[in-house]
Amino acid sequence: MRFSLRTKAIIMIVVFALLMSSMGLFVSSRIINDTIDNNYKDNARQLATAISHMVDPVAAKAVRDKIKLIYSTTDEKVGSEEWGSPEFDEYIERFDEVKKMPEFTQILDTLTPVQNETDVDCMYLVYIDVPTKNAIYLVDAAVEDACPPGCFDPVYDVNKESLTNPARGYPPYITDTEEYGWLLTAGVPVYGENDEVICYACLDISMNDVRGEQKSYFYLTLISFLALTVVICIIGFLLVNRFIVKPIKRLSSAAEEYCNAENKAENTRFSDVVVSSRDEIRELSDSMKQMEKDLNRYITNLVKTREQLMQSREEAQEMTQMATKDPQTGLRNKRAYERDTIRLSDSITKNLAQFGIVIIDLNDLKRINDTYGHDKGDVSINTIASIICNHFKHSPVYRVGGDEFAVILENTDYRNINLISRKFAESIEHRQESQVYEPWEKVSAALGFALYDKNNDATVEDVFKRADAKMYENKKKMKEEFRQKNGQ
Repeated sequence: MRFSLRTKAIIMIVVFALLMSSMGLFVSSRIINDTIDNNYKDNARQLATAISHMVDPVAAKAVRDKIKLIYSTTDEKVGSEEWGSPEFDEYIERFDEVKKMPEFTQILDTLTPVQNETDVDCMYLVYIDVPTKNAIYLVDAAVEDACPPGCFDPVYDVNKESLTNPARGYPPYITDTEEYGWLLTAGVPVYGENDEVICYACLDISMNDVRGEQKSYFYLTLISFLALTVVICIIGFLLVNRFIVKPIKRLSSAAEEYCNAENKAENTRFSDVVVSSRDEIRELSDSMKQMEKDLNRYITNLVKTREQLMQSREEAQEMTQMATKDPQTGLRNKRAYERDTIRLSDSITKNLAQFGIVIIDLNDLKRINDTYGHDKGDVSINTIASIICNHFKHSPVYRVGGDEFAVILENTDYRNINLISRKFAESIEHRQESQVYEPWEKVSAALGFALYDKNNDATVEDVFKRADAKMYENKKKMKEEFRQKNGQ
C-alpha cells in the first residue's frame, strides 16, 4: 500500500505527538506517584520510629523472651498461612499465658491509643528468629484479625537483610496482595541495653484509597494530554504541509519526469524547479540540481565503462583458469591442488570429511628423456595423464610435479577406489605387454592411495603422506618384480 507524502507526514506527526504525550503522561504520573509513595513512606518511617521510642524496651524484652522460650521448645510450629486450622489454633494456645503478662498489657495499652488516632491499619511488634528465618509476632494492636503472640510469617526477600543486619529494620515498602490489596509496611528496631535490637516496631498502612486517587489523576492527565496532542497534530500538519510537503512534491514531480525522459544525459528537469525557502529543502533542491549535472556527465561515460568492465572480467576469468591449469596436460596444477585442500581442511574441522587422496608417479621418465628425447618424455607424461583421467572420471586430477600426479577421491571414485586401482594396474600392465605402442607410450606408473580416517589423520597432509608412502612402497615392489622378470 502506497501513501502520499502528506499522509506520511500526518502519520509521522500523530505518532510523534502520541509518543511524546505518552512519555509525558508516563513520566509525570511516575513522578507524582513516586512523590506520593515516598511521602507516605517517610511518614510511615517517622511514625514507626516514634512507636519504637514509646515502647518500653524492658517490657518488650520480657514478652520477647517468653515467646522465644515457648517457640524454641515447640516441635510442631504452624505458620500464619494455616490460620484457622485446628493445628494453628492448638499451636497458638501454647502462647495464651503471654497475654496474661503485665508487660504484654502495658505494650498493648501503649500501641492501641496511637493506632486509634491514626489511619494506620495495625501496629505491632515482631521478633526475627534467625535460625528459622521467621518473623514472630509479639504484640498486635489491630482492631480486627490481630495476629496473636507466637504467630509467625517467613521473612520475605525484601527484608532478608534483617537476618544479618538487625539494625537495618524494615525499610518502608509497598506490596499488592489479593487479601489486603495495596499495603505499606515499615519497621524500626526497638533497642535495649548495649544497643541490643530487642524487636521491631512495625505498622501497616492501606494504600488502596491512595491508589484510587492516583488512578483518577491519571485519567484526568490522560484527557489533558490527548487534547494537547490534537492541538499539536493540527499545528504540526499545517507547518509541515507548507514548508516541507509542497516543496518536496515539486521535486518529486521533477524526479518522475527525469526518470521518464529518454535521453537522461541532456535532462534539465531539476534545474527548472524553483524553491524560495532558505532551509534544508532549498539545500536539497540545489543538491539535486548538481546531481542532475553530475549524472548527465556520468551517464555519458557509463556505457564505455561497462564495456571496459566486461572485457576486464573475461580477461580475469582467463587468467584465473591459466593460473590453476597445467599447460602441458590440461590438468589442474599444484596451485589448484593446494587451493582445494583448503576446502578439505574445512570439512575436517566441521567433522564432515569424506575423501581420499591418490598419488601416482610415472616410472622411468628420466630414461625415456635420455633415450628418446624430451619430446617423447612429454608424450609419456600426456599418456599417463590420459590414463589417469580415464579411470578417475568422477574426481579432480592434478599434476603436482614433473612426473607426479594426485587425485582427490570423491563421489563414486571414493567408494570404488579398490576396483579402480586394480583396473588401473591392469591397464598399465596391458600397455606394457602390447606390441601396438611405441616404447615411450608403454608407460609404467606406481599408485598409492589413502582414505581419510578421523582417528589417525588430523590434516589433509597426513592423508597425503600415507598415500605417498603407499605409492613408494608399490614403486619399490614394481622395480623388484621387473628385476625378477628380466633375470637381474
